[in-house]
Amino acid sequence: MDPNLSVPSGGLESFGETTKTRLPEPVEVHAQVKRILESRIFSNCKRLNRFISFAAQHALNCTGEPLKEYVIGVEVFDRTSAYDPRIDPIVRVEARRLRSKLNSYYASVGREDPVLIEFPKGTYAPSFCIRALPPRARVGDNPLPRLVMSVLPFAPLTTKALGPDFAAGLTEEIVHRLANVRKLRLMQWNTADCEPERPNSGAAVDALLRGSVQCESNRVRVIAQCIDATSRTYLWSEAYDRCGPNVLRAQDIAQAIVARVALTLTDIARRKGWPARAPGAWLSDCRTSLRIEENLIAVADY
Repeated sequence: MDPNLSVPSGGLESFGETTKTRLPEPVEVHAQVKRILESRIFSNCKRLNRFISFAAQHALNCTGEPLKEYVIGVEVFDRTSAYDPRIDPIVRVEARRLRSKLNSYYASVGREDPVLIEFPKGTYAPSFCIRALPPRARVGDNPLPRLVMSVLPFAPLTTKALGPDFAAGLTEEIVHRLANVRKLRLMQWNTADCEPERPNSGAAVDALLRGSVQCESNRVRVIAQCIDATSRTYLWSEAYDRCGPNVLRAQDIAQAIVARVALTLTDIARRKGWPARAPGAWLSDCRTSLRIEENLIAVADY
């Protein structure tokens, strides 16, 4: 395997609750890339999927040539031979987006995946390693409590062309932010049987977040609703209206919805008799982990 793929010097490094150990075999890397691409977090990210697939294959080919920004721009993002990375920052922007998505993936649905794929800052070449996962909790153990929540896909209620894409992007943005909140376990929603997947411990889901999107020419209306998963009663329903030229920016709506969810998490934890945690404490975890750069907001999805 390419020596450039080795674990950085200085000993083993921790990633979340896992530890990096040996290097994986190529077949293990291919299997991990497949898991990532098939996950809900990456399912609607065609450009990022091409990016991670191309970079992983380039690394496994062991050519010894560093992966250049120009090559990615031409091979992945369909730029012409006249592409100038100094003028067009598409590769740098998407690399930052890819790193953020991978952080969200490994903090949620990929937390128990055996292979860790990272894109260290300053390079476009991925690093691979096998993760030593912590042992599962045994009977009698008393792990720190976590609330469990699922986010259902927001439903487009319009025939406008942008409706389904905006609804999918908004759902993804909400999941992206909530996945980085400590004390919260975000479970993937299984649309096949309309039931949330349960954690291995068998713990029940505490709350469900669902919603709808209506898009017009220069106006978007989003309705978000939070449901108590046990009693199936609505905890709240909020409407978010946006108008103007930047109507299709999902980030600010997602931020408002996540802020409302933080109040709900505090109420649920209080009802469970857990130590009090202010709504701002839930949000501080998210703000620390996620930084939505202005240039990411300005770049339209391809």
